Parts: sequence; C-alpha cells; structure tokens
Amino acid sequence: MKNYFCIFILICSFLVIISPSLASGSNNSKFFIETSENKINIDDTLSASLEIESIQPVYGLEFIVTYDPKHLRPIDADPKKSGFQITPGSFFDLDRKDWLYPLQNRVDVNAGEIFFATSRLNPAPSASGDGIIANINFQAIKKGKTQLTIEKVVFGTKKGEAVKPETQNKMILITPQYFSTLHFGLIIGLTILAILILMRYRKRIQRDFDGLQPG
Repeated sequence: MKNYFCIFILICSFLVIISPSLASGSNNSKFFIETSENKINIDDTLSASLEIESIQPVYGLEFIVTYDPKHLRPIDADPKKSGFQITPGSFFDLDRKDWLYPLQNRVDVNAGEIFFATSRLNPAPSASGDGIIANINFQAIKKGKTQLTIEKVVFGTKKGEAVKPETQNKMILITPQYFSTLHFGLIIGLTILAILILMRYRKRIQRDFDGLQPG
C-alpha cells in the first residue's frame, strides 16, 4: 500500500511540473505583421497592420513594435493630436464606445518604437478569434533591408490571465526609385517636343538633304 501511495505522489508531482508547458502548448494563436508590399521604393508609402489569429477570449492587450527610423518614417494617424499615433484596428471594437478604454497609443519617432495598449471594460464581452489590432503607415526614406519587429505582446483575459501568442516579424526591402513620376513626365514631355520640332523642320531637313545629293 505504501508503494502505491509513493507512485501516486510521483505522478502528481510530474503533472504539476509539466502542466505549465501543456497550458502554453495549447495556445495556438499568432500575432503577426502584415504589409501592403514586401518590396518598396524610396518615398513610397508602406501600410502595415498588426493582426491576431486564433486567439482565445481576451479582454485587452499591450504590444511594443520597433522599426529602424533610418529606413522608415511613420505617418501620424491623427495630426490634430500632439505626438504620433497609430490607428486602432477593429478587433476590440464595440457598439458602445464607453466599453473600450485606450491605455496607450504613441510612437517614439527617434527611437523607432511603437507602444499600444487597450482594454475592454466590464460588462463588455471578451473578444476572440481573428482580427486587426492596429494599423500604421510608413514612408520609406533609405534603401536597404529593414525589419518590423514585435518586441513584446501580451493579451489579457477578463480574469487577468496573461496570454502570449506566437509572434512573426516582417522584413522589408527598400530599393532606389530610379524613375519617379516627375522624371517619367519629363521624359515624355521632351520626347513630344522633339517630335514636334522634327515635324516642323521636316521639309527643310529634306531640302538640305536633297541639296547634298550629287547631280
């Protein structure tokens, strides 16, 4: 009997040890960055969205995303407000705006850091599944490879439990803009001008050419 009791204690201890890993393994959600393009030219606008996939019922979140300010310049979502903001997505949206509490929304343009946090308020229901958390636009300012990196993301349940999804960063390639719209228009304009000049002096050119022919 004593041996059976010892075995039972060992099994319980083993389950206690592995239970955290089992719990984290059951979380199949993914927080990732989706962009309008993977390759853009200098001066082009890059649209990026922070998205969640297959998340369990949650009540709020906090994330920090970084970028290289030497390559990308953020575009303020609300120029009327002081500082730089990004655009909240629709994942936590509710018909009643008083059930949604924005905690943080700012961009440190010098350090290249984006801080965002929001939460629903009781008695609002939890949100789950897939959706867009936030959107941000950038202007490409320097050629080269650069990455949008998720430094931190934590969702919270209504009971205050932390949920940490798998993350996926985004690599962007910025290339030189050899022919801008202005350059293209200039080339077309010069080509048309050359054709008009050629048509105007066509007879004179033909006459001069005929005069050079041997009699």
